[in-house]
Amino acid sequence: MLDEIGTIAGEIWQYLNENEEASVGKLTQELKHTDRMILLGLGWLAREGQLNIVKRQRATYFLLNSTPSSGNEGSSS
Repeated sequence: MLDEIGTIAGEIWQYLNENEEASVGKLTQELKHTDRMILLGLGWLAREGQLNIVKRQRATYFLLNSTPSSGNEGSSS
């Protein structure tokens, strides 16, 4: 079960890295996992200090912390 949660956490991280932010509903829809598994994956990322959680009106959105990426190549100078 922990391996599955870790894998889902990785999928969430990748999605947020490409899309900036998402709600639980959006992550559930896009990643095709249950709400429960998405929440467990988000908990994993939150525990590692990798998430910012923002509440806007009635929705909660999740974003990756804006820490410098290591080894992120592809930008032109």
